[in-house]
This record gives sequence, structure tokens and C-alpha cells, in this order.
Amino acid sequence: MKSTPQLQQIVTQIAAKHGVDLAGAGAHLRLEMAGHGQLVIENIGASRVSVTNYIEVNRDWIADPQVVLYSASMAAAEVSASPVSVWIPLEITDLFDGWRLYAELDVQDGLALYDPTGQAELARFSDDVLARNLRRHGWLEQGQRSTAPFRAWSEDEILARDIRSDEMMDAGEETAA
Repeated sequence: MKSTPQLQQIVTQIAAKHGVDLAGAGAHLRLEMAGHGQLVIENIGASRVSVTNYIEVNRDWIADPQVVLYSASMAAAEVSASPVSVWIPLEITDLFDGWRLYAELDVQDGLALYDPTGQAELARFSDDVLARNLRRHGWLEQGQRSTAPFRAWSEDEILARDIRSDEMMDAGEETAA
């Protein structure tokens, strides 16, 4: 499987600048930058790191994109006696194409590869586009750590915005008839 050394490098630099060790399960960093939304980097467990750029569209925060990567320790005898970590992209969610899964952890803690071509393309995108944009937009130098709480939505607000609530209402009317 293809790895993402450029994305791994810029993301670990950003995390280190803010004192976040991504090796720890639950490690979380949320940055804000005017004109570029929010960048959320987190260890989501099972040796996986999520890198998400959130943009605001009509008062909603939308992941565009979110990439989930597997942090694999690889023996690197040619580099040093100790293993090195490499990031292997598994899945992506973006605004226009939705969620796509190319590989995932299997029951033996290995990786199951479903789409080798798609996974290789995701690795290329992660390094050539996502890592480049994180650098070009200045997240390392200008990203400000956010401690603002997330907005809490009331149940009425959630129901008013949830497209499934219309379907539930229609189904309820049909069963009542």
C-alpha cells in the first residue's frame, strides 16, 4: 500500500508545534485560521489518525476533506535499527464525492485492501494536494489553537435540519392512516 510521507511530515510538525503527541489515543488538536476554516487532527484509536479541514457552509461545518490514515510501524533496517512510522491512507470524505473506503483494519489487526488503485490515488492526493495546501495556506505558521466550545444544538434545531425527519414524519402519517 502507498504511504503519505509529505502529509505525515506537515501534520506531525503542526501537532508538535502545539505540543500534541499524535501517538496517544484520543490526542486532539483543533486549529482555526481566518479564510480557511478549521483543521482538526486527532488520533481516533486503532493506530488511526484523522486529518480534517472543516469549512463553513450556511452556518454548518462540513468536512472537506477528511482523510483517515493508518499509522504503521515498519521495520527500517536500511534506515536505522528502530522501526519508523508511516501513514497509509484508508478512507476519505469530501463535499462532492462523499465517503470512500479503500482499505481498513481487519480482525487480525492487519490491513484489508479493497481498491489498490483508489488507495494509491488517495495517497497521491494526500501528498500532492492536501499536504501542499496545508503548507501553502500556512497552517503550521498561522493556525491558532481553538478552545472555543462547539455549538450545542437543541433537539428542535436538529429535527428542523435533519432531512430524515421529513421521511419519519411521512412514515408516521402513513401508519396513522
